[in-house]
Amino acid sequence: MTEEAERQQYEEVQKEENSGQDEIEKHPDGEGQNFVEPQAEDAGVEVDNGVAGSGVSMSFADVEETVTAKEAVNLRDIPSQGEDSMVLATLINGDTAMRTGVSESGWSRVEYGGGTYYAVSSYLTTDLSYTAPGKVEGTGDGLKTKFKNCSDVMTAKIEVNLRALPSVTNPDATVIATLHNGETVTRTGINEEYGWSRVDYNGQTLYCISSYLTPAQ
Repeated sequence: MTEEAERQQYEEVQKEENSGQDEIEKHPDGEGQNFVEPQAEDAGVEVDNGVAGSGVSMSFADVEETVTAKEAVNLRDIPSQGEDSMVLATLINGDTAMRTGVSESGWSRVEYGGGTYYAVSSYLTTDLSYTAPGKVEGTGDGLKTKFKNCSDVMTAKIEVNLRALPSVTNPDATVIATLHNGETVTRTGINEEYGWSRVDYNGQTLYCISSYLTPAQ
């Protein structure tokens, strides 16, 4: 996940936290609907338009509508987060793509820049006037964000950046690592106002957007 994409997605998290709804996705990832966990995460998928692969069969209902990203969304060569899936582009809020298909598994087929790609549907919107809420600026060492202590074993819904500070705008809030689904961290603190979690990752105290985490099974 690029830092620009994460910054875009984080702004949507603030809107969703304020409205009392679940995420990204979203962002990475940002929506006014519940996060839809794509069901094609196993490496290799077979879709109805001839994308090669094996494993989950996925069909798309044909649509024709213009969409934009609620914040930012990765555009992939196949509808999967498996190792055989490649991120070829990123659609950000304000850019548009033509959605040509929707899958019940939580994926959209889109035309963008002359290519056909696949994106997580919950990160897209047909509301082309959608704008993200204002940025939350971190200052200094990020101590504007206060955390309530907790102890929870968490994993990423898909993936999430782990940062040095709880901010996507502070230049000191560098991305130290990326947590992927199936990998676990211990959440030691949570801030519900701004939507950040403090986590222990390999002995380091890092920070990530709470809505991209889910309890580990």
